[in-house]
Amino acid sequence: IRDLYESERATRAIAVVTMAMTLAPSAAPAVGAYLALWVGWRADFVLLLALGGAAFALTATRLAETNIDPEPLDLRQSAASFLVLLRSPLFLGFSLASAFTSASWYSFTASAPYLLTGVLHQPLDAYGLLIILPMGGFILGNALAARSAFYFGSSGLFLSGLLVSLVAGAMLALWSFADGLSAWSMFVPMTLSAIGNGLSQPAAIASGLSLYPRLAGAASGAIGFLQMAIAAFGTFLVGALPQKTGFFMIFVVTLFMVLAAFCGILALRAPFASTPSVAPAEDALFAGEPFLPPSRAREEG
Repeated sequence: IRDLYESERATRAIAVVTMAMTLAPSAAPAVGAYLALWVGWRADFVLLLALGGAAFALTATRLAETNIDPEPLDLRQSAASFLVLLRSPLFLGFSLASAFTSASWYSFTASAPYLLTGVLHQPLDAYGLLIILPMGGFILGNALAARSAFYFGSSGLFLSGLLVSLVAGAMLALWSFADGLSAWSMFVPMTLSAIGNGLSQPAAIASGLSLYPRLAGAASGAIGFLQMAIAAFGTFLVGALPQKTGFFMIFVVTLFMVLAAFCGILALRAPFASTPSVAPAEDALFAGEPFLPPSRAREEG
């Protein structure tokens, strides 16, 4: 997408793609639960093998190369690319906001099935039905981002989505503590959070990829790594804490939402001049200044 589009067009394209990508991981728990119930747990791995093989075949035969200016592999150059990205407050702000947003969602999905069945004593298929709510919310957020990217810009969508998720975190805590933990007190706020995630995630990714156009590949890898690493830490953390009540799940999920908003606001408030200059040894990596999305360029005058 970054090879083909820039700025708001990239945000819109990423929103469409992530809307489709959401269907699989959101529907997977329900599909896997029913498949294990009706056929047996080994059927889940057969389905994974079939889907993985289909994805590999389609990628090998149908996915065209979009990089019109490929460069030979150079490990030292790759390391220097990551150093440039990790020294950029703007890039770290966008990528960490995206990572903490992902961590809030994965921490919830790691804990919610047990809380439903083990604490609230709901039937085993309850999670498969309730997960449809946040799944639909994320798709709705992606659809809104795709339709409004040109009107509000990446920065507007990014900040709006983070604030919506932050409000959802407050709702999750207040509702659960006031009326007690319930299926609705968990899934209704997380549906609102999913709408916010659908708004902010495409904008965060597109903005992070657009800062250094010549380093888009390294930026994509860094963003993906941070998302998965912090989300994995979140699932480990929420699993290691006591699960007799929903307190620790709510605490971890809300904490990640607060951290996402904090990093996002820092990214939007960071002066463009604070983006680190390129050291002489890194000059060969790319030419020119970091690319500033049009929405930020207008703000910076």
